[in-house]
Amino acid sequence: MATIPIPPAERKLSPAFADALRVEVATLQAKHPVLADAIGRANALLHEGRFFPEEDGQTAVVTASKGLGTYVVTSAHCVCPDATHRPESPCKHRLAFRLYQRVSEGLAHPPTVLDDLWGMPEPPPLPEAEGETPPQAMAHGLERSAQVGLLMGALARAQARMHNPVFDSQNPHFRNQYASLAAVRDAVIPVLAAEGIAVTQLPTTPEAGWITLTTCLWHESGQYLWSSMRLKAPKDDNQGLGSALTYARRYSLQAICGVAGDEDDDAEAIRPVTKQGGRAA
Repeated sequence: MATIPIPPAERKLSPAFADALRVEVATLQAKHPVLADAIGRANALLHEGRFFPEEDGQTAVVTASKGLGTYVVTSAHCVCPDATHRPESPCKHRLAFRLYQRVSEGLAHPPTVLDDLWGMPEPPPLPEAEGETPPQAMAHGLERSAQVGLLMGALARAQARMHNPVFDSQNPHFRNQYASLAAVRDAVIPVLAAEGIAVTQLPTTPEAGWITLTTCLWHESGQYLWSSMRLKAPKDDNQGLGSALTYARRYSLQAICGVAGDEDDDAEAIRPVTKQGGRAA
């Protein structure tokens, strides 16, 4: 660990950098679910003002969480204990450096000096945003913005007016009725939109035959809540991937909105078949 003086940490990311960082973090966590937690910690490190890039853009200084010293880090190397003991996995400091690089490359005016990254002091936040903290990773594959009060209020109002979707389709194997993706969207999207909530469902293919779908509720205030669902396609071809994507979109949208689009069969479909042809108890 280096022993250079610790820079002041009372800084907030500039609005442009913070907005771009939010998108980059969500994209990378959906693309690399195994690293989602580490990416979340790297995101928090940037928001906490503990990341200080050098003028050359190739190295940075990161202060330790308890303020006991600093680490010098690049995108490929770090001297922290985690990097020393687990060199095969990128530590949060290296991930923070990569986030800084990727966001900087995407900005119209990449930050070249410290003040460009951290920006000028922002006006006092609205009452709902007081005590703002970095985005919170709630569990693997789940994340929310630091503040969700406005989003949750709008979602509660939307759910009070929502109805379960129409069961317009039938499963040919179990002959049970269910709501198609179109029926689920018809039931929830207009009600959410009326409360200032947009929905995105972004698919990625982390490996052959698998799909990861990230479903996000975006409130007009900038607050958000997203979850990722990973499932294996029935066949590793375009038709199989398309079928898996539709399935994931239907169930993810139902779950995040709190509506039911299937008949409750008391888990009958997943019980093993007995020799007599019935379902095991």
